[in-house]
Amino acid sequence: MEKLALVLGGGAARGWAHIGIIRALSEKGISPDIVTGTSIGSLVGAIYSSDQMTALEETALSLDWKDILKFSMEFKMPRTGLIDGRKICDLIDQHLSFTHIEDMPIPFACVATNLETGLPYVLKEGNLIEAIRASISIPGMFTPVYYNKSVLVDGGLVNPLPVDVAKEMGATKIIAVDINHRRLDRPRKTPPRNLVDDMKKLGDKHVDKYRSPFTEKLRAKIDKISPENFGPFKEWIAPDPIPNIFEVIMDSVIIMETQVTERNLVFHKPDVLICPEVQMIEPLEFNRAEEAIAAGYIAALESMDEISALINS
Repeated sequence: MEKLALVLGGGAARGWAHIGIIRALSEKGISPDIVTGTSIGSLVGAIYSSDQMTALEETALSLDWKDILKFSMEFKMPRTGLIDGRKICDLIDQHLSFTHIEDMPIPFACVATNLETGLPYVLKEGNLIEAIRASISIPGMFTPVYYNKSVLVDGGLVNPLPVDVAKEMGATKIIAVDINHRRLDRPRKTPPRNLVDDMKKLGDKHVDKYRSPFTEKLRAKIDKISPENFGPFKEWIAPDPIPNIFEVIMDSVIIMETQVTERNLVFHKPDVLICPEVQMIEPLEFNRAEEAIAAGYIAALESMDEISALINS
């Protein structure tokens, strides 16, 4: 019996492109029999399998930087990770209709990494939220998940695009979505910002326009601004030769994911590989969902002839 699988890869904020791809497939009446995913692909895939995509899209489009900070500011003593992840689990829970993987109407599996063995850990049953939480647990950023006597972290370390998992689940035709392609070719979106200089420019703009004793005092204070005045925060606002800690972690993981995906695709090729143009979106820019969704939708439409030929073959 023919079974169509949709495989959704990891890639942090660029993973919102999966929403656009799923929308394009749905408009063409294409429904997969199996869904697998890693990291952000596991989150979107699980919610798709729960038939809650409309709500997820609305949430993604409504996110701004304040929301991202709210989910990120769960700092704890970094024994195993900077962020506990409870707020993200609460958000995921709001978009799921099922609590256990085996109850979902579309067979679903997601991939984590067993931190003790270094091997992929495929989650096909059990608590759905814990499975997703394990699959998205970026090392250093999120605390690992202790699941079934195993310590699990982000599946992107070993299997960012789980085509092989879909085949093991019985898929005979596979559409896969790689959102990290060409990642290593693209420059940073913008050069690092010098926030001190930005503040001084802002002061110049307003002080020159409205001269008064108050603005003259403001001008004098702005001129005295120096990174040295900010104590332990000076490294966050001074001229920044390298990304901040979150960007370092995310960029490092995604570089690794890109390399692993290229290697794995040599041995586990999908029938159709969709590669949305989302490399301009940084890993933590979850507030750029509209661009990512549009890129996914366009990429799916551009691949539709190939997809139709696969389904009709």
